[in-house]
Amino acid sequence: MRRQVAPELRRIYKDNGLLTIEISEPSICKYSDRSFNYETEGTLMTSTDDKIKHQALLQNVFYIKCKNVNNNNINQQPFIIYP
Repeated sequence: MRRQVAPELRRIYKDNGLLTIEISEPSICKYSDRSFNYETEGTLMTSTDDKIKHQALLQNVFYIKCKNVNNNNINQQPFIIYP
């Protein structure tokens, strides 16, 4: 387990009206339609039990930040996705 790592985006795809992402580390992910502060803003994405796969209803653009559950590191630059 790599405890010093911030989450990295591994895979993106659309499935049944949902954006699905897979992250490198077990994480809690939030999204918005603009840049945001993870601690005070954003909408929580649903996740699988292992906290690797995350989903949200499709929208025009996603700014996504994820917090590693092992060390609380957050990706400083959001993942910006245009589905």
